[in-house]
Amino acid sequence: KYLEDKDQDLGLKYLKTAAENRSYKPFFITLSNDEENSKIKRSAGYYEPAVEAWGAKLYENVEDDPDSAIQYFTKLANEKNVYGLIMCATCINEGIIDENEDESDNNGSDSKYRKYLKEAADLGDSESQFLYARDKSIDEDESNYSEEVSRYYKLAADQGNIPAQIEYAQRLEGGKGVKKNLDEAIRYCKQILLKDPNNGIVQIILQGIIREKSQTDNNS
Repeated sequence: KYLEDKDQDLGLKYLKTAAENRSYKPFFITLSNDEENSKIKRSAGYYEPAVEAWGAKLYENVEDDPDSAIQYFTKLANEKNVYGLIMCATCINEGIIDENEDESDNNGSDSKYRKYLKEAADLGDSESQFLYARDKSIDEDESNYSEEVSRYYKLAADQGNIPAQIEYAQRLEGGKGVKKNLDEAIRYCKQILLKDPNNGIVQIILQGIIREKSQTDNNS
């Protein structure tokens, strides 16, 4: 909960404390004109939104105070917190963290940006799964499609991530890093159209797959 304008500083103090302590029952104070003092509300369970809310406040002021945001996100990332991992990757991608810290090691290992995405992806975040696969696909060429890229696209696609479903359907159609399967490609396209029936790109992709399947079936 947020305090009125006259008590913003106090509100941020409580928000920061809840985020840092990550207690099971953090307290938030809500003041209104009808209340002489404060109304204390106790939240139930692990209050992860407090962590993200404080992170959002730090990110809003990242240009003025990048160190506080970076330290906070890095601390969360070291704890394998998905939000912290995502924000570290975001800070690298947007140049908030020095580009030199995102260089690959001499042995050719992945960049820190990619490592943060992979850790978040492996913890089940569908957007990170998609972004990791997309970034990893940069290393591909027409003679060498990655099974790992396809696997992460599938992980995200199976959680309903539409961009991942589009990419995975096309990889299934072409047998790119995964066994060619036109029926499965059609299924993913139809899943998208159930949620977004006016998606013209997917309609075109689906029509092409159906034509190819019809030709394949006729030649069988």
